[in-house]
Amino acid sequence: MNKHHFIRFVGFKISVEKMSLKILIAEDEEDIGKQYKMTLEAFGHEVFLTKDGEECLKKYRSLMTNDLSPIDVVVVDYLMPIKDGVKVAKEILKEYPKQRIIFVTGHGPKLVSELNEFDDQVEVLVKPITSTVLISKIENRRQKEIAKELYFKLKKWDGAEGLSNSSGRVRTVDNINTFPG
Repeated sequence: MNKHHFIRFVGFKISVEKMSLKILIAEDEEDIGKQYKMTLEAFGHEVFLTKDGEECLKKYRSLMTNDLSPIDVVVVDYLMPIKDGVKVAKEILKEYPKQRIIFVTGHGPKLVSELNEFDDQVEVLVKPITSTVLISKIENRRQKEIAKELYFKLKKWDGAEGLSNSSGRVRTVDNINTFPG
């Protein structure tokens, strides 16, 4: 499923992985879950849909132990039967502290007060949301990761062999914070 695009600079080839993410969704409202799944798959992502917190944890653990490519992002509803989204997030982060989790909820203020113990791995979208908002939230971080990876590869190459164009040497920026957002 992962495809590579190649960028060529004066005989130097950099492979940039096409943005194809593995996404696990926990949403108890079937129609909303199916909408998320269809939208994300239309953008080339591999999506696993679960209907409650307990099923989400079982699927997550199964995918993380049986697959070489981990889950890139977990999208969870806040209020779900059997186990709510906060409990799911706590269990996942206990086992995999760097896992990115996005809460999608209609209970924004109540959820925000419960999220004080989480760090930057946890994000929130307040329902109702459009498909565009969901795609943007999920893909935005990966786009920045690809840009940073490309930057560091160019920086390493620039230091070793030089990067040039017809007007002379092209210099890479020294401050990674120049990437937006």
